[in-house]
Amino acid sequence: MTRVLLALLLALPLLADSPTPIETRVLELTNRERLQAGLPALKSEMKLVQAGRLHSREMCELNYFSHASPTSGQETPRQRVESVGARSMAIGENIYMSSGRSPEEVPARALTSWMNSPGHRANILSPDFTSLGIGIFVSGPKVYVTQVFSADLE
Repeated sequence: MTRVLLALLLALPLLADSPTPIETRVLELTNRERLQAGLPALKSEMKLVQAGRLHSREMCELNYFSHASPTSGQETPRQRVESVGARSMAIGENIYMSSGRSPEEVPARALTSWMNSPGHRANILSPDFTSLGIGIFVSGPKVYVTQVFSADLE
């Protein structure tokens, strides 16, 4: 009984039908960077949030940090997006992991890190992307963040 309850509690953020406050903060900071660069804001898309949450959780549970998943059928960001029922002409992904910081500190630190990395910055400032999903998974002192970018989401 206790294990079932714990499993349900751990799954709740993955099943939520709206972004968490911390996920929303990452979106706000991302859109602030885009607006400062003269780009339109990205809209939040729940299928992308779901794909991001699943990847963040998997990285934590399998103890890895990479865009390439070891799970069959989930190896690439595109496969992960398609597995939640979405299709897109273009997909981008940024990941971040923090240890020993409170989850509330993570959005600003993640954005600073991404904006200081040419590849991550390019995703954030790409005029091709129109939608974004942020998936966060917290386990003890570790916080995993996955941004999933999309163009022309179907």
